[in-house]
Amino acid sequence: MKHDRMDKTPQANSAYYLHQKSQLIKTGCATVFICDPYDRSFVMLRENANAAFEKAYSDGNADLINRPEKASIDFDLVTDAEPLTTQILQKSGIRALLEGYLGQKIYYDVAFSKFRLVCHDSPVHLGYAPLHYDGSFLPGKSLNVCIPFTGYGGPFPGLNIWPTTFLHTVARGVISDTTFKKFLPRLTTPLEPYVTAGSALVFNEKVYHCRTVDVKSQSRLNLEFRFFPESALSEKNLDLRPFTVDHCP
Repeated sequence: MKHDRMDKTPQANSAYYLHQKSQLIKTGCATVFICDPYDRSFVMLRENANAAFEKAYSDGNADLINRPEKASIDFDLVTDAEPLTTQILQKSGIRALLEGYLGQKIYYDVAFSKFRLVCHDSPVHLGYAPLHYDGSFLPGKSLNVCIPFTGYGGPFPGLNIWPTTFLHTVARGVISDTTFKKFLPRLTTPLEPYVTAGSALVFNEKVYHCRTVDVKSQSRLNLEFRFFPESALSEKNLDLRPFTVDHCP
């Protein structure tokens, strides 16, 4: 059966993403629809990611994946990861959301994009939950687009997100990052978005987050895909590619 519901879904148009742009600028994070979970490119990417993790385990690389800070494999170790991911996102209309924060010329990074497999029954995986923000290790502006192939949050390991608030912004500007991080849980209440396959969690480099560590019943497979503005081209530790329509079918 051919699944073509994506084109018929109102959330797939630009107006939806422009609406989400205001939310992203205001709070630093948004949950957006990207495609039908039965979309051919999406299904292929999920299957290729699963195969890559299975190969890593069969090749004896399980120790790397089981490192708590990892639970991941590099983006370029998944077959056709780049063309499939760009097909999914280019068809979704998410460009309006990205341009609203990063500007007209958008680049995605290969070096800092990862596939993650967080096991619900792994004390090592769920025991790793440092509170941090991406701007602490990435230069300038960036957007993290977390794409779940299973689910994200709810019964699956997800993220605690601290949306930007007025109090959050003022406190962060007055005190040091280290001190702010220490008191953040007392200033605002985190959210754990429940994101289903076919949607994505998008947040900027300023948003504090950490892995959820409460009781979960299912494991999570997802892609963290990072976007940067043109100004990031001067950064030597990034491997940037232009986000164009070249791969669209």
